[in-house]
Amino acid sequence: RRLSILDPTEAGAQPMERHGVVLLHNGEVYNYLELADELRAKGYTFSSGTDTEVILAAYDAWGLDAFARFNGMWAFVLWDRRRRRLVLSRDRLGVKPLYFRRTPRSIAVASEIPAILSAGPLDNHDSWRAEPDLTIVRDFLTRGLVDHSDRTFVSGIRSLPAAHSLVIEDGAQRLVRYWGPPTLSDDARARVGGADARRDESLLEEFRAIFDDSVRLRLRSDVPIGTCLSGGLDSSSIVATSTMILRRPRRHDAADATDHEQRPHIAFHARFPKLGVDESRYAEIVAASCGLELVFRSPDLTSVFDAMSPILRAQGEPFGGTSVMAQFAVMEAAHSRGLKVMLDGQGGDELLAGYLPYLGYRTASLVRSGSLRAVAGELRDQVRWGSLDASSALVATVRGLSPVGVVETIRARSGGRHGIRVSDELNRHGTAAVEHHEPGTPLARRLWQDVVSESLPALLRYEDRNSMAFSIEARVPFLDVRLVELTLRLPDRMKITSGMTKAVLRRAMAGRVPAEVLDRRDKVGFATPQLAWLSQARPELERHLVAGQVVRRGWMTRQEIGRLLDQLTPGGRTHEQLWRAAVLEAWLDQLELGLPRPMDRLPAREAATTVAS
Repeated sequence: RRLSILDPTEAGAQPMERHGVVLLHNGEVYNYLELADELRAKGYTFSSGTDTEVILAAYDAWGLDAFARFNGMWAFVLWDRRRRRLVLSRDRLGVKPLYFRRTPRSIAVASEIPAILSAGPLDNHDSWRAEPDLTIVRDFLTRGLVDHSDRTFVSGIRSLPAAHSLVIEDGAQRLVRYWGPPTLSDDARARVGGADARRDESLLEEFRAIFDDSVRLRLRSDVPIGTCLSGGLDSSSIVATSTMILRRPRRHDAADATDHEQRPHIAFHARFPKLGVDESRYAEIVAASCGLELVFRSPDLTSVFDAMSPILRAQGEPFGGTSVMAQFAVMEAAHSRGLKVMLDGQGGDELLAGYLPYLGYRTASLVRSGSLRAVAGELRDQVRWGSLDASSALVATVRGLSPVGVVETIRARSGGRHGIRVSDELNRHGTAAVEHHEPGTPLARRLWQDVVSESLPALLRYEDRNSMAFSIEARVPFLDVRLVELTLRLPDRMKITSGMTKAVLRRAMAGRVPAEVLDRRDKVGFATPQLAWLSQARPELERHLVAGQVVRRGWMTRQEIGRLLDQLTPGGRTHEQLWRAAVLEAWLDQLELGLPRPMDRLPAREAATTVAS
């Protein structure tokens, strides 16, 4: 069903047919107004105010090459009657989901895995049944990886890779990549002068201009917009920039299209003050400076399995931690206020090196460049800035210098310290993880790996399912293709310098984001009191896991479950491993029941809404 964001009249109804082509479209092509002007010059006319109609005209004008012109997030299925061609397409970063299952004569396509499960056999020759993909199960238990390949937790159901189109024509299937890996930074120098320093200043101005335009494009909506506001730098930058844009004098030319822009008036924040997780002071500062109403949510966890059940039904697959549950509560709050669009800061950490482990890759890049003085200075500043202590900074650097194979060997031989000990049978299924080897500095390569495989895809899946469960479209300004390509090629020093992460964003937002947020030295992220919650729920966890399917299927032993329960103490990461076992157990229970889609806490007419356009 259509979640009407642009032109919410019946003129935008789907499926939409133009020029002999039928389209089902999920997402937003933000530059649709600019594309429409270009297409009008070619003689095309439009009867709706939707980006869906622009997609159809663009395909008619440019064929498959049209997709590379789109700036946005999308997943769509297009049936070209004239060519008898079926096209599936997904945006460059995979913000919007698209799943499919093939048999020799049939295909099922959906936004969510449960929809494909409910379809059952696709034809009389289809003997498929839903079973876990053991390679993905192993990657999740041992390394916490999800959404890192085109395989899903259900064997036989695939995810269309980001930046690809699947074309089925004349009895043949081909996968077409329309956007390749961008240029990565090869500049690890700590400091520069002269022409290089002037170039850095020019790059800073380019970053600020593209970021502003990215936010402006994502304010295009014919329905109200809200925003997530954690109190961190990324969400605060989006809120401050949107406020600045909409306080400017309004223009009325077609390209600017201020008639279709909405200003966020409400921001949503999750906090847990009783359990020591509370960034609300920073969120309040930003909300006050931008004139936003701030809505708080503090979800509780009395029963782990009861609490995760509705989120699992929305997600369709296991998820990495309780922060997903907090995000679910935020989206529920936004839904209760009648919002259909939310802005969020996903991607900022992966593109701009916001996570603390990236500090080690920065110093590893300096080591590779041969400047020992710069290495010593960066290590000193990381400790002085308060990001890491001295030993942690050195360990992080060694890890950044180590080949992936070495890191994984250490993990496997750590006796469970860095991952769950799974059975030999499960280990025989290997891994679906792929190492990317594009040229660049160690930091740039690590960032690209996390953008396309090991971090961002999972976060995007979590947010899309949580938001769409409540009929909300989540928009992510940091993932504008222009900004992605620019930030990945920025010199390392513009991401991490003198122990300070996200250096270019801090400089770009100076005078715009309140100083209390701009100068923060702690990295909290979207945190929840996961350790406290799981510790309180230990009896429940033991009851479900020791006699549960994860043990009965032979993936983990009872002894390993016991070890995780016994080591559930502060200072370690065992709570992350225990969570993986618990959420996998709950997902297996739902898989046996067919992963029902309708959600208990939503009206039936909203529960079926799965398409945003």
